[in-house]
Amino acid sequence: MSIKTPKIRVPKITGKNFLNAMHNISADEPADIRVRTNSGKDVDLRPFAPYSKKTIAYKEKKGVRGADPKTPHLMDSGKMLGSLYAKLKGATSYIVSLSDHGDIGYRHQIGDGVPERKWFGADAKMKKRQKKELQKALELEMRL
Repeated sequence: MSIKTPKIRVPKITGKNFLNAMHNISADEPADIRVRTNSGKDVDLRPFAPYSKKTIAYKEKKGVRGADPKTPHLMDSGKMLGSLYAKLKGATSYIVSLSDHGDIGYRHQIGDGVPERKWFGADAKMKKRQKKELQKALELEMRL
């Protein structure tokens, strides 16, 4: 038994547009995570679990630049969020990682000793924008 497939013309794909889109997306994702996290939202775009009274008192005493100390935004020294970076892994994937304070970020992500605050990853808005950018790049690549 066999299936006869129609003859199709395969377009030449240069990869340049797709690679540029991947570069843009990977460069934007750490910044997008920082902005969302600083606004007090998790990866599901829900507010973070509230800070404890002890943490609020610490943040009020220390002072929090441009933020309400009662709003969880996972910013203390700025090192954890500031160390986010992305790296392309070939033409079709990338990783986002932390170069510093990964242990603190991981503890917040899974709720180890602190309330769970899932901050690390692309949220629905980011994924939608990324998909749109990749579709646009793919359409440019698929020119016949």
